Amino acid sequence: MAPTSGFFRGCRALYLAAKSAAATTPKPSTSASSKKPAAGTKDKKGSPTGLLKATPVSPTLRNFVGAPEISRAEAVKKVWGYIKLHNLQVSL
Repeated sequence: MAPTSGFFRGCRALYLAAKSAAATTPKPSTSASSKKPAAGTKDKKGSPTGLLKATPVSPTLRNFVGAPEISRAEAVKKVWGYIKLHNLQVSL
């Protein structure tokens, strides 16, 4: 097995791109009432639950996704998008 430091070798370019994109693009101002999660994913109060609930992320992941909070499903989508974009998936 390769050491984990070799696995994440190309992430600096991703971090720099996320920082520059976050600095140049203004954040859209959306209220919680304008966002509508998928049907069947709300609790009794009307907020998203489970995988669609936005949660705070670590500083490293924050740099990767460019947002202080993100849902688990969106985080997985962004990681897989990066893997496919840079052809990092190994086929067996």
